[in-house]
Amino acid sequence: MMKLLLCKPQDSFVEPCCYQYVPERFKGKRAVFSNDIWSAYVHLKKTRGAEQVSIREVDFSSLSPNQIEDMVRGITHLVLFAPLTPVKRLEEIIRFVRVVKQKGIRVIGVLRTTCFHQELIERYPYFDALVASLHTIESLEYYFEKEATVADPLVIENRDIEFPKVFQADASFLEAKEEISLYDYRSRPKWRKQRAISAGTGCPHGCSYCVFQATRPVDKNPEQLVRELAFWEGEVELFHANVFRRRDWLEEVLRRMRKEETRLDIRTLGRIDDMHENMDLFPLCREAGITRIAVGFESADARILRSMRKSQNDLRQLDDIYHEARRNDIFLELNILIGMPEDNEESLQKTLDVMEKYQATFSVSLLRPLPGTTVYKEVLDARLATPEELSLDPFLQGIDMFVDHHPHVPTKHLSKNEMAKWHKRFTDLRDTYEGTVLMRILRKGKRLLERFPFGERVLSRVRTWRVRLAEK
Repeated sequence: MMKLLLCKPQDSFVEPCCYQYVPERFKGKRAVFSNDIWSAYVHLKKTRGAEQVSIREVDFSSLSPNQIEDMVRGITHLVLFAPLTPVKRLEEIIRFVRVVKQKGIRVIGVLRTTCFHQELIERYPYFDALVASLHTIESLEYYFEKEATVADPLVIENRDIEFPKVFQADASFLEAKEEISLYDYRSRPKWRKQRAISAGTGCPHGCSYCVFQATRPVDKNPEQLVRELAFWEGEVELFHANVFRRRDWLEEVLRRMRKEETRLDIRTLGRIDDMHENMDLFPLCREAGITRIAVGFESADARILRSMRKSQNDLRQLDDIYHEARRNDIFLELNILIGMPEDNEESLQKTLDVMEKYQATFSVSLLRPLPGTTVYKEVLDARLATPEELSLDPFLQGIDMFVDHHPHVPTKHLSKNEMAKWHKRFTDLRDTYEGTVLMRILRKGKRLLERFPFGERVLSRVRTWRVRLAEK
């Protein structure tokens, strides 16, 4: 009889994101909550029987052979939710998988990303299957259906499965409250990504640098999503490629959240064009607890935006969004991406000028061409890098640094050293804004500090930044 163990590194989440692990300096000793593994656990308990499925958060760095023996005793299948992690952590995971495989246990790895899976399965022939699709539950069922007839390791991609009409339907993690309570998920997090809540997955757009380009979007049922959010208090990361994509869905979610009177500080994501079309929902967003919205601004140069396939980004719309968000005490995080093959001094200066206009914190990412993306092929065709330079090892080394300051490729016009200098200009500007933004939160976000228990932490952080800015 099949007996399943689901586990993941306790410092990681599985929702699609550039960085899927939370360093100890942010999380302390607490485990990181990931919606995906708990929803899969609930589904498998229903379909395979409660006694046949177990779940565990694992610190792979401290596992002894005896502990591994105890953990997998009686198990026939290990479902390992193992997002791409730093080199040292991956080595620890592979040592664990090797031992498990020697015991005749089938191993299914869940990546939920569409890059590097082929390289992983060739390098580490311990996996019977790797899930590289956006839908874990459907991918696991696909594997169980095929495993008896498949001899070679199976890579399950989006094209192999039938996408559900509703995301994680009838598989709410709330049905596993008793097991969830065994982990310290609910204490106050130092970083909101310790609580990764999925609102949906997939994106219909074709951004040239994104591994999830042109995948059919699927949303979670609003009633289920709001019940799941109401389980928490304080800071939460609401994962969705673009919550403003469907107005009717978002409006229902927001109205239900307001009715629930959730005590939340939510960060989520939106696209400029859809946000502009639905700016009238900003007051409702704020009432529902959405305090931060990350926006993929990327570049101020029209030529670069076209190369990214994001030409719909409009500076006039961004200006409208920025001011409307400020009026509603919503903080915009403007994310930019530099180092595209066509980037030059002019395009980067344009972007820097726009960032100087909007005093908001923003992430400054350096292009990392990932296998399967359009820009990956463009970089190779232009001979800006070799496949070896864009392989798994350099990628994991970049994750090791967490805050990535080292250009991975030159552009057609700028060397790596020149791109490093530009990146420093952007990050230096961001650091000067950080203190200003926090002061604005204090001036205009008094209600936030009164409503939530982390006001003193915000005040402490502002004091720290004021000292640092004074020293500069």
